[in-house]
Amino acid sequence: MSYQNLDGNGVASQPFHASLGALDTSDFKPKMPIRLEAGAFVVKTVDSPEELKTVLALRYDIFYREFRKATPQPEKGIDTDEFDAICDHLVIIDQKTDRLVGTYRLISSSFANKFYSQTEFDLGTFLQSPGTKLELGRACIDKSYRSGMVMTLLWRGLGAYIRELKADYLFGCSSATTMDPVEVATIQAHLRDNGCVTEEWGIKPLPKYTMPTLDPPARPDLSRASQLLPSLLNSYMKAGAKVCGEPALDREFECVDFFTVLRTSELNRMFERKYQTTGNA
Repeated sequence: MSYQNLDGNGVASQPFHASLGALDTSDFKPKMPIRLEAGAFVVKTVDSPEELKTVLALRYDIFYREFRKATPQPEKGIDTDEFDAICDHLVIIDQKTDRLVGTYRLISSSFANKFYSQTEFDLGTFLQSPGTKLELGRACIDKSYRSGMVMTLLWRGLGAYIRELKADYLFGCSSATTMDPVEVATIQAHLRDNGCVTEEWGIKPLPKYTMPTLDPPARPDLSRASQLLPSLLNSYMKAGAKVCGEPALDREFECVDFFTVLRTSELNRMFERKYQTTGNA
């Protein structure tokens, strides 16, 4: 979720783009600066317009040149949308080459009142409920750096940001690359059977993204559940996250998105130890 949409390759599955003209980067500043060093790497929040442009170019290279070659290409070689200016952008930099090799986009309710998830979901009472909320998304890592170590560093940086922000909730869209009704029903039935679905805030997809109703209804094939469940979404569930209501159908990117929420107070201890900010990379 993004927290969101990292797949098994360390790549977000759901890019969204606009022209650079829609984004004013000239006075970009971090909302909450953080910086960690681990060996040759630095994990930090973007702190200049020039660094932000490098992030947008990295996202373009991965989302479009590497994974979506058939998708219409954004202008000027960047991946950006209206939310990039109101975010913090967590990045990993290889100090040996001075190369920016990974990023995660963070939108906090402390600094913003609109979120990417609202483009697909009616968030019900979630945003009005007490507590600081952090939306995670647009995560990707350069293909030359997709090791467990670099992924762990990205999560450590995220952990530091969560602590500085004193976030109460993490949320975002967790993607599964299918639109098949039976496969979607299988994933949802598996999540429900394991107590991982909540209706607490009345969250539901917007009409444009609602799954069509089938007659007769799709019958889940639970024997395939473990095969269909995205590995990262499975990890989120093990950490204590919940999926809220039904998934959204994104026809443009041929996937479904599960609105996923994790109370930071409920983080699994083993998960928290794995991504702590202390120790060696």
